Amino acid sequence: MPPWTPSFGMFHSWLDQESLTTITVDQAATAGIGRDHPVSVVVLFELRAPDQGGLVSAEERPAIFALEDAIERELAECGEPWLVGWRTERGSRYLFFYLPGDAEDVRLPRDWVGGYETRYAATDDPDWKHYRENLAPTPFQELLIAGHAQVQALSKLGDDPRAERTVDHTVHFPDAASASAGADALRRAGFTVVEAAGPRVSCTRVHDLEIRTLESVMSDALDAAERHGGTYDGWGAAVATGSGAPAKRRRLFRR
Repeated sequence: MPPWTPSFGMFHSWLDQESLTTITVDQAATAGIGRDHPVSVVVLFELRAPDQGGLVSAEERPAIFALEDAIERELAECGEPWLVGWRTERGSRYLFFYLPGDAEDVRLPRDWVGGYETRYAATDDPDWKHYRENLAPTPFQELLIAGHAQVQALSKLGDDPRAERTVDHTVHFPDAASASAGADALRRAGFTVVEAAGPRVSCTRVHDLEIRTLESVMSDALDAAERHGGTYDGWGAAVATGSGAPAKRRRLFRR
């Protein structure tokens, strides 16, 4: 185990009109930078039974987990591996580790049980440049991670993410003047401002909670906030089941 408490967050993002990528990253892994694991190892393998979107299917998931455990055990021959994230897209799976020692000492077999084949790249990366530049989430990706967690929480209450509903959004600004300008920017972006009390602006927008929609709406809100020095604090929505049952509201805040 790494000398920090792992905090894995997942988000989805569209590569193009039809291809989705799923990224899971340990947001606490910055604690490992500068420690005694200077070797970056990226392991790649092809899925054998991906779903229609090129991601891991429920059918293949147990085999994938078993393979990843076996890879981690093999890497442990070089020292304790720290898994800092993984990415799945277009039928491929990438695992990201940091190890102690030297890159030239890393060895992995090509063939594995279940017919899987792996390729890997091991490089000396004492400053964790690969993690910082390719895995560490940007502020917008942090919003996507939080949004994914919110959608998952709503789904446990019976929510249908395809259903449109009124969604609350909140933005904070440094002062009333910037809040007024920010409120105008939010209106232009399609939000309905319901309250602009001091530095806080509360607004709504009618939309579903599917991945592409949330990515677009949160980008609009974040852009309006940042152009006027504000901070987008997140969204909240009622469960939409289509059953007519009373809805529970969930609120998400970044801070």
